Amino acid sequence: MLASRPATTQGPGGDSGLFQVWVWGTGPCLAMGSSEATMLRPRPIEELSGLRVVDISAGDSHVLALTHESEVYAWGSNTMGQCGQGHTISPLLRPKKVMGLDVAVHQISAGTTHSIAWTAIPTDRHVGLPSCVLQGLSYTGGFT
Repeated sequence: MLASRPATTQGPGGDSGLFQVWVWGTGPCLAMGSSEATMLRPRPIEELSGLRVVDISAGDSHVLALTHESEVYAWGSNTMGQCGQGHTISPLLRPKKVMGLDVAVHQISAGTTHSIAWTAIPTDRHVGLPSCVLQGLSYTGGFT
């Protein structure tokens, strides 16, 4: 499975497009980004090539990728809508952009059957207060 720590995004000479997300091992529910459940050697996820991926989070059966442009991509099991496509019809074999996130996302986390995206939504009272989008619900009340 993929490591859930930020990827290095700065390439030689300041070029941020010279990196790729790679997978290997065993991944349930197509979380490897392929129809193969087991990969004995590392292989790149082609759908993410050219994207400036800055964070990866691997849940039990799905994976999230966050780009420098604040876009979130998901793939793997979607039985509870955790891939953010507006349906639970089928698992996603390949990474697909999460629908409906029209705010800047700064961090992601893939859970068992859910996904979380942290945003910074400026408001009149709390400029830059961290916000959390969890299964379509938005919370901006602050954390203690």
